Amino acid sequence: MKTIALMLLACLLATTASADTATLTFPELTGSYEISPNVPPNFGHPNVRTVDFTIPDHITSIDQIELVMSGEWVMGEITCDDGGGPEVSPIMPGLSVFFSSPAFPGDFFHASIAPQEGPFTELTATLESCCPPGVLDLNELIGAEIHAEFFIDLILIGICSLTTDSYGTISDVRLEILGTVPVESTSLSGIKALYR
Repeated sequence: MKTIALMLLACLLATTASADTATLTFPELTGSYEISPNVPPNFGHPNVRTVDFTIPDHITSIDQIELVMSGEWVMGEITCDDGGGPEVSPIMPGLSVFFSSPAFPGDFFHASIAPQEGPFTELTATLESCCPPGVLDLNELIGAEIHAEFFIDLILIGICSLTTDSYGTISDVRLEILGTVPVESTSLSGIKALYR
């Protein structure tokens, strides 16, 4: 019996932390978006939303962060003219998030997702540091005041212009944080008390 109790004690004391996934949801970033209020159709939707947050303090280390989103999107059109006459092409922008903080001024973390035409569910992208890439460790987010910007990511070169707006509604934005979460600590005296 004593051997079994000692084996249990060793297992319980060794298991002080476990890999787990924490989910952070951002209802402040959901809603309708459009690329430009100056290109039809014009709905008066923003092209960026922001929120400030902190990583929960029960996360003691971070291995990976996934941006996950759901919603529906409508493709737009651009017109380009490189001297051979105007040419119309469909365009689908990226949806991106930037995380900045006074804790790492001038640097940021980012992730981008290309939405699908029509409804889409749980599209994911891995959060990475920039700039240059890989300079920041994800653990620098722990305890930091984080400013998140969620926006439509579209760059047009000079010969192209947006002629039909691309727009949509984001119904879910969340972060899946794979990290280390402490479990309830168990003291040696607490285990001994079980066998008295």
